[in-house]
Amino acid sequence: MSTTTTSDATVQSIRQGLELLHAPLGDSCFELRVLGIPSRGKSHNAAGYFVDFGAAAEAAYRYSYERKASGVYTTVNPVSAACLARCANEIEDYLETTTSDSANDVVKRRWLFVDIDPHRSAKVPATDAERELATALAYDIEQELQKRGFPLPVLMDSGNGVYLLYRIDMPNTAESAQLVGDFLKSLNVLAGSVDPLGPFAKVDETSFNASRIMRVPTTWNRKGRGFGDRQHRLAQLLVNPAEIVVPPPLAVDVIRSVAEVVRSTSAHQHDQPGRNGHPRNAGESRLRVDRWLQNAGVGFKVKQLADGRTAYLLSQCPFDVSHGTHGETIVTQAQNGKLGFECKHNSCSGYHWQHAKEKIGLPRPEHWDPPKTPYTRYDDSDTATTEPVEPLEKFTLLELQQKYPTLNPPVIHGLLREGEVGNLIAPSKVGKSWLAYNLAISVAIGRPWLHQFDTVKGRVLLVDNELHRSTLAQRIPKVGDAMGIFAADYHDQFDIWPLRGNLRSLVHLGLEFDKVERGYYKLVVLDAKYRFAVPGVSENDNAAETLIYNLLDDFADRTGAAFIVVHHSSKGDQSDKRTTDVGAGAGAQSRAADCHMILREHEDPDVVVLDAAVRSFQPVESLALRWDFPLWQPAPDVDPGKLKTKVSRMDQRTAERDKEGTNQILAALLDGPATARQLRAKTGLSRERQLRLLDRLQAAGHVIQTTIEVRGNECDQYILAATN
Repeated sequence: MSTTTTSDATVQSIRQGLELLHAPLGDSCFELRVLGIPSRGKSHNAAGYFVDFGAAAEAAYRYSYERKASGVYTTVNPVSAACLARCANEIEDYLETTTSDSANDVVKRRWLFVDIDPHRSAKVPATDAERELATALAYDIEQELQKRGFPLPVLMDSGNGVYLLYRIDMPNTAESAQLVGDFLKSLNVLAGSVDPLGPFAKVDETSFNASRIMRVPTTWNRKGRGFGDRQHRLAQLLVNPAEIVVPPPLAVDVIRSVAEVVRSTSAHQHDQPGRNGHPRNAGESRLRVDRWLQNAGVGFKVKQLADGRTAYLLSQCPFDVSHGTHGETIVTQAQNGKLGFECKHNSCSGYHWQHAKEKIGLPRPEHWDPPKTPYTRYDDSDTATTEPVEPLEKFTLLELQQKYPTLNPPVIHGLLREGEVGNLIAPSKVGKSWLAYNLAISVAIGRPWLHQFDTVKGRVLLVDNELHRSTLAQRIPKVGDAMGIFAADYHDQFDIWPLRGNLRSLVHLGLEFDKVERGYYKLVVLDAKYRFAVPGVSENDNAAETLIYNLLDDFADRTGAAFIVVHHSSKGDQSDKRTTDVGAGAGAQSRAADCHMILREHEDPDVVVLDAAVRSFQPVESLALRWDFPLWQPAPDVDPGKLKTKVSRMDQRTAERDKEGTNQILAALLDGPATARQLRAKTGLSRERQLRLLDRLQAAGHVIQTTIEVRGNECDQYILAATN
């Protein structure tokens, strides 16, 4: 392919990306801004305003590919056409005024912009491993937002991280800025806490401003010089722009429902009493930040913020000595005494008050007013506590052996004992609930589970929060029938608490388990874990997950039953993960459980592989299972080592979208033959994507293409092969 042809294709791709973001323009325009243009001295910037997409694409190409700029950006939202008077349909080096100088230039908000970047040193490209962290977080957020009524976003690889863009139609007001800011903060709350000393990715909470800029698709990201495994990359859309169908703008209430997560979390924290039972800050000690910083040898200036907080502007950041010279590193103290820390540099975005406090040095008792006693405990809000705790039992090894001479009796031999907690994890819709019913019935009659694991007969309880009662009434006997067991043999040993429409969190469920006599149940199955969540708590937060499993341990200990928690695995390939790494959410769920069972897809269709990590039994060998509705049956003829091969996240997403599109086409053709235009009207697919999927269906023999005459013109018509 010639250089000219290559450049033309690149310019066309850039244009398609800009049109996706900005068309139709109406009475607005958009800005292109170029940063880091190499020159003899210090690099410089440039900018211009456009209504001509062709001219904009040519300019973006020239600065990215020929002049090797660090980055070419565009405004996320439409800009007033009056700005064309600054520089129309061309880019001017050293342009003095840009949209960043006046947020009022933005006409309205067109996109809800989510920028996810991996944590790393400043001004360096990300490694492939760091980019994978951002990609994984992006897909987790996409999945979480879909549950909350969001459509699929426009996904873009920024070169170092990932953008998610959702179409909106909101005014450029302070209220909108506040809502978007709370929304972005809520995404980090939902994503859970991170270890700031380890690798992690995070949503950029500062990208709430209406004048935000983003990289132009199909241009180079040349952050830093690039070295070793940190190389420059192309910023590009993850789906062909010609195939993207942008849904209608999101309703503001849908965005607000997510933004309420951080608001309710903050309100909950502020409204809760201190751990000593008294209102927070009522007679409690207050940290004298100035006294603490002075004693630690940290220089600072004091400033009062508009919201009433006192800001201590540090002379240098505790995590990077090059930060702080412009007042961007601050410790804040609210009127109620609540403390915070922020360094506005992206490389420090994962550090908060607790990390800064430990880095600078923990406050001593005399740094508080009034001073705290040396032996007072502190909680996360830095308030004194006198919370009573249960006496700590202490043993010699001999005493421990005498009190506990044997392990708890097994419920499922080789897997789980009385008073233990186990997980059953598999991808969504793979059939894990059917497997759980099989297990429950096996225990109820004392039959070996999967012909491999002996069980101890006893009463079982299923706590289900997903299915309707009528569905449960039909499903469970269907499994028993397939197992060759009469319902009369187990129906009085099988209890069900159906919670759909009357949900309970695990905290409230504990009140019900308080009423259960110890030893009444042999096995309790909780299906599914995500619906037992405590409001405002994320499954990605290790601390929160630890508390959840502490609750489950308490339930199991009080009832004497073995508990099984049904949960889903994360999106993407699971084949190269360790058993304990499979499962959506924080890693504490596998470490806290006594048995961690997972199902992974095999390369053969309708086959999965059961693996388990156990705490009080010998290691468990992998077991292949074949789906024979409604049962998973052992498949001794299958090699359990041949797991489904790994695919990239982008390939997986494309495959999922293609499968959905294929099903839409087939469903539309069930109504009878249709032309391509008629199909597009029914499916909503783009022309290019639909043609690609139709070609695939024809090659597979599912669809036949014929030619008909419509109004004197020949036209392609498609028919289901089965109806031909």
